[in-house]
Amino acid sequence: MENVKNLLTGVIPRMSDCLNIITEGKEVSVSLRDVERGGLDGIPESLRGPCLLSEGDIGGLSTRIVFLVPDTLVYVGLMLGQDETEIAQLLDSGFGDSEQDAFGEAMNQVFGQLGLGFTDGLGVEAPGRSGVLKTVDLSGADAQDLGSDLGDDLFIATMDLSIEGYDTSTAMMLWPADRLEEMAAGGASAPSPSAPEPSEAVFPMDSQATPTDSEGGALDYRRVLDLEVPIKVVLAGKQMDVRDVLELNLGTVIEFPKCCDEFLDFYVGNKCIAQGEAAKQGEHFCLQIKKIGTPAEIVRSL
Repeated sequence: MENVKNLLTGVIPRMSDCLNIITEGKEVSVSLRDVERGGLDGIPESLRGPCLLSEGDIGGLSTRIVFLVPDTLVYVGLMLGQDETEIAQLLDSGFGDSEQDAFGEAMNQVFGQLGLGFTDGLGVEAPGRSGVLKTVDLSGADAQDLGSDLGDDLFIATMDLSIEGYDTSTAMMLWPADRLEEMAAGGASAPSPSAPEPSEAVFPMDSQATPTDSEGGALDYRRVLDLEVPIKVVLAGKQMDVRDVLELNLGTVIEFPKCCDEFLDFYVGNKCIAQGEAAKQGEHFCLQIKKIGTPAEIVRSL
């Protein structure tokens, strides 16, 4: 139990930071209140009503995240840049397609951040990916359905969801207890060098350490830090005959050999230095980096 609490204490702030960044407005934060092991009777009374449920996977671990519907709609309104009047109207009208899409994209990013948090805490790669998003009423039969895939032995993490200007409410995360405890216990003894190097450390500006090349010579990359370089994200690629290119028309569908769930390639100049997943921040397309080389490898490749 202690390993699980320690892991979640380190993971939840990533979720909070992610939600707060996406809104780009009023402060939104999530804090861990308690972690209990037990059955579905451990679901807080405050969540026994209409909720929004996001089902997903973190490193092979089935995960459920639950938010109260009114609070979720307020959050969606902030994501969409709505004012107080528009948010009040949204609370009256409920979820539409655009609201579902917006929150679904937000949960994609939340699961990605949680996966990175698990990776840091466990010392092993644990990518996160969201799946089904749906509304449920946990005051009735939906509560039983919630645990049908997870089993009767659960870890239930109760969280406080705070949105500036609104009352603090409750949120919840659920996992199969044996599996999460097994992961947390393994992570507690895992050697730290096995953890992937964080992307923030690509160019440690404040560090005096200088990486060395394969021949032992110093790589003084500081002299190139002010240079501007073109960057691009490549979704997929293939070669086509010129005759096929000339036959393209509006509406033509081009199939690529790359699967839709594979990482995207991140290029600096003509060199691929990292891979990641597509994400959204506000109205902008983003890339969340999942794999990246060391500073020495990046400088040599450029």
